[in-house]
Amino acid sequence: MQEAREIAAQLGNVRFSDIEPRDLEAEQHAREHLEMDPEEMLGEEVGERRRMQGVEDMLVRLSVGEGVHEQAQGRPTQEDVQKLKVRLGALGAQLGLGMNWS
Repeated sequence: MQEAREIAAQLGNVRFSDIEPRDLEAEQHAREHLEMDPEEMLGEEVGERRRMQGVEDMLVRLSVGEGVHEQAQGRPTQEDVQKLKVRLGALGAQLGLGMNWS
């Protein structure tokens, strides 16, 4: 049970922005906006991203529980998620759940 709680807590720290592939076209577009009017860019796009991350953080605190959730040291990476996937698969095997995903 403790292993399942730890995996859930660590998965709760993962944001889509932590594991999504880099969008080079969007990054170039953002750089162009920064060159034109940095205040407008920061006001809209960055502000919206921060609001979404705040909502994600609130959902983590609600779904995982206060006793289990620990503050991550830095943001999780795709590698961290893969390690959690392996741990979850091992836990499923121990429980006889035969979890298959690609």
